Amino acid sequence: MSTTTTAPEPIVVANVTNAYWTRARKAGAIYVAAGALAVIFWGVLAKNTGSSKFTLGESINDSSFGLPSRVGTIIFALITVVCGILLFSGRMDRRFGLLSGIAVVGLVVSFLCWQLVDNTMPLGSTAAATVSYALPLMLGALAGVLGERSGVINVAIEGQLLLGAFMAAFVGTVTASAWVGLVGAAVGGLIVAWILAVLAIRYLVALTVFCLVATMTIWVSGLIVGFILFPVGDVLLLSGSTVSLGEGLLRALVIALVISLSLLGLAAIGLFVSSLTSTPLAAMAATFGTFIVLGIMTAIPQLHAIHPWLLMYRWQSFADVLRDPPYWHEIGRNLLLQAGYVAVFYTAAWARITSRDIT
Repeated sequence: MSTTTTAPEPIVVANVTNAYWTRARKAGAIYVAAGALAVIFWGVLAKNTGSSKFTLGESINDSSFGLPSRVGTIIFALITVVCGILLFSGRMDRRFGLLSGIAVVGLVVSFLCWQLVDNTMPLGSTAAATVSYALPLMLGALAGVLGERSGVINVAIEGQLLLGAFMAAFVGTVTASAWVGLVGAAVGGLIVAWILAVLAIRYLVALTVFCLVATMTIWVSGLIVGFILFPVGDVLLLSGSTVSLGEGLLRALVIALVISLSLLGLAAIGLFVSSLTSTPLAAMAATFGTFIVLGIMTAIPQLHAIHPWLLMYRWQSFADVLRDPPYWHEIGRNLLLQAGYVAVFYTAAWARITSRDIT
């Protein structure tokens, strides 16, 4: 009787190598590019020959310290470049948070030195205003995180804030109690959240339809509060003339439709960003960050050449509906711009979704 033995199969050890473009390298490349552009456009080519002054108090009359504008712009931009080079080298991955913070602060200070030529900036009042204005954004971001954890992308955060403000003003005025108004604000936010949950989960409504439904919800809520708190009659337009209540309601409906269509460009950007990552929170953060960056760029006078091409530049054109006769030119240009954003980013998202398995 003979026995046969089989040799054990060889164990294959995969040669796993780390990807070259790590998070630190990507951030480093961005910091280097941003710092280099700041050196060129904010420092070398800019005509900022004065000085930039900063005060630690809340008034420009407090004791201040100054920096030569061009020198400060270039130095702090170079600090951003150095931090980017250190991160791109791949040897400072453990210091990613520290170097990123220094790079961002350097870029911000470089921007301030470029803008504050022969002007004074009170850091105390600026910090207080920043905290005050950022509080709704932080609360909205927390609401977005809760939505993402449940698997629903919340595109109604601003609508929740607006309806909450409406309900707080209405309920607080009627009951003469701030605490009851606070409860009304929470109920208003819950109403918008309920609409989002029903449309997105039960009926699987697309973002385009939801933009319309969310805007119309705010529109109806505003009309109800207005009818209750204010006298009803002829509507005064921005041109100084008056129209009947029926025509005023029709114009308000047109405004709601224009606002809904104006949100489609941002929805297209969010759809494209969501096709690039499998993490809903990252998609929301990137879309929200894009919204903030575009808003900042719209407010910078030095970028006036590209303002007509920015997403939010003509968002306020809906006010032209309240003129007599309405100015349709700017509204048409706004809708045409939104159509361009929708065509570009929806096409890019479609190409991404059909070419890769993102499930």
